[in-house]
Amino acid sequence: MALQGFKGTTYEVLTGDGTRWVIAQILRVEKDARTLAEALLASGQHAMVRITAKRDGWVTERIIFQENTKVTTKPIKPIPVDEAPVCRTPADCLGHPARLAVGRLARAYLDERGITAAEFLVSPGDLTAVERRDNFFIIGMHLLAKAQAGASQTSPSDRAEALFELHERLCRQTRDLSDDDIAALKAAVAKQGLAALPEAAPGAPPSLLVLSALAAIVAEGGSWRGRLVKLLDLLEMGNGSAAARTLVDQLVAELVDAPQAIAEIFGGLREGIEACGNLIALATGAGQLPKYASDGAHRLHALMGRSPLPVTQRILMERVARILGGVKPLTQQGGEAERQAFTELVPTLTDPGGVLGGGPTAEALTLRSKMALGQHEDLAMSAAIERLLEMFPTRAVRLGYLLDLTPTPTGRKNERTIRHWLATVIGQLKTIRNLMPEGTPPETLAIAVHALRARLAMEALPEEVRGAISHSLDQLLLGRAPGVTALAPISAEPPAAVDTAAPGRPEPGRVLFEEGDDGQTAYLVTAGEVDVYRVRDGREERIATLGRGDIIGEMSLIDGQRRPVSARARPGASVVAIGRDNLKTRLAALDKSDRLLRRLVEALIRRLRGQSKGPA
Repeated sequence: MALQGFKGTTYEVLTGDGTRWVIAQILRVEKDARTLAEALLASGQHAMVRITAKRDGWVTERIIFQENTKVTTKPIKPIPVDEAPVCRTPADCLGHPARLAVGRLARAYLDERGITAAEFLVSPGDLTAVERRDNFFIIGMHLLAKAQAGASQTSPSDRAEALFELHERLCRQTRDLSDDDIAALKAAVAKQGLAALPEAAPGAPPSLLVLSALAAIVAEGGSWRGRLVKLLDLLEMGNGSAAARTLVDQLVAELVDAPQAIAEIFGGLREGIEACGNLIALATGAGQLPKYASDGAHRLHALMGRSPLPVTQRILMERVARILGGVKPLTQQGGEAERQAFTELVPTLTDPGGVLGGGPTAEALTLRSKMALGQHEDLAMSAAIERLLEMFPTRAVRLGYLLDLTPTPTGRKNERTIRHWLATVIGQLKTIRNLMPEGTPPETLAIAVHALRARLAMEALPEEVRGAISHSLDQLLLGRAPGVTALAPISAEPPAAVDTAAPGRPEPGRVLFEEGDDGQTAYLVTAGEVDVYRVRDGREERIATLGRGDIIGEMSLIDGQRRPVSARARPGASVVAIGRDNLKTRLAALDKSDRLLRRLVEALIRRLRGQSKGPA
C-alpha cells in the first residue's frame, strides 16, 4: 500500500519467515528502507527481511530486496526444568503451565529477544528462528521431553519425537492465523478492556487468537516495565470475566518469573533479606516498596493490596522460597544480624491459616531456621521446627505450617518429628477459639479455619494425617476436646521436659508463652529484655518491656489459671525458667513460716490479673 497523502513511490520494510510477513516500517526513500533492512538482518531476530515498492498507479507491489537473516548472536543454552505438563496438541502448549515451563527452559533466548513465553509461542518468526539455534533447540527439546516423560508414560526419546512434531504443528497454526483477526481483537481489547475477549471454557487454555492479541498488546510496552504496565492497564479497567482476569494474572506471573524482568521492574533487585522483603511486600500488597522500585512495581503493589492476583503471588513467593532455601547468607554481617533479620522476616510470611506460598515456603523457612538460628552449628530438625513454631503468632498458623511442610521432601524425610509437633499443637486446643488469640473477630477465625480446611484437601497430604486433623477440627467445632483417639494416628515421641531453674538464651523472637496457655513455667530475666503483649483484632498491643531482674509468668504459676498475656524474648535476652513444682515447694515453705505473707501474695496476684485483662 502507498502512504496516504503522498504521490510517487513508497517502500515497505517487512520481516517474516517466507510465509507470513509483518510490516516494520513504511518509508519514502529507498536508501532509508535499505538501511533499515540491513539493520534488521544484522539483529538476527528475524528469519527474513523484504522490501517492497509501491507506486501510485501500479496494480501490484514489487519486491526489490529480500534476504535471509544473518545469525550473528552468541551461543545460548537451555535451562533444565524439573517438571513440565504433557502437551499433545498445539492448544496444550498455550496453557499457563506449559508457558511457564517454556519460559524457564528457554530463558536465555527470551531474555535475548526481550519477550515473554506467551509472545514466543504465538510468533511464527521466533518459533522458526529458534530452530536455527541447532544446539539450543535440540537440547531444549530433549530436556523438555525428559521432564514430561514420567507423566506421559513414554520414553524420553519417544517424547522428544512427539515434541518436534508438535512444534511443526504450532508453527503452521501461527502462520495460518489471520493478521487482520489479531489486529481486530487487539483493537477491541484496547478499547473495551477484557470484556472484549470471547468467553472460554473454565480451565481451558486460551485460544491462539486470544493469546496472540494479548501478546501483541504486551509487546507494545517495549521494556519489561512497559510490558507490565500494559497488563496492569487491562486489569485496572475493571471489566471482563473471571477467566479473563485469571489469564492476565498468569501473564503477569510469567513476566515476574523472569529474573531480568523482575530486576528491571524493581530498579535493580537486591539480594538476601532485602530481596525477600521487597518480594513479600509486592506479593501481599502490604508494607512499602523501596523508592527505587518502578512506577509499574508500585502499581502492582497497590493492586495486590486491593485485589490479589493469586498466580502472580505464588510465583513471587516461589522466588522468596528459593532465596530462603538456599545456602547464601541473608545478610553480609552473619551471626546475630542473620538471626535478627530472619526473626523479623518470619511474621511477614504468615497468613491466617499457615504461611504464604504453602509447601515451598514452609520447607524453605525450616531449612533456613536450621542455619540461621543455631549459635555455633546448625540446629537439629526438631529444634528448628520448634523455634519456628514459637515465632508464629497463632496456633492456626503453626498448624497450617506443619500441614504445608508434611508433603514436602523435607517433611517426608522428617515425618516422625513433624507428626509429633502436629500432635503437640492439636493437644493445646480445648476449643476452636484456641486457634487464635482471645478477642479475635469471628470472621478472622472463620478465615483461619477455612484456610486449614483447604490445606487438609491437599492430595499430597498423607491420608492418616488428613483424617486425624480433620477429625480434631470437627470435634473442636462441636465444642469437644479433640481426644486421644483422633490423635492416635499421628502421635509420636512425647514432648521434651521443661528444663526448669536453668539459665538459657532463647532465640531472638522466641515466644516464651501465649495468652490462654496453661501456666507451667515462670521466667526470671537475667539479661536483655522481654516484651509482654496482647493480640486484639489481629494486632499486637505491647503492654510492657521487662529487663534484668524482672519475673514474667508467675501469676499463672501461682493460681493455676491460664496466661492473661503473651511474652516474647528480644535478641540477646537470657532467662531462667522456674517450674511449677519448684515454686510449689517454695510456697509451701512460705505457708508454714508466714501464712499472712502467703495470703498477701495470692491477693496481689488476683489484683494484677484483673488489671492485665484490660478493656474487653
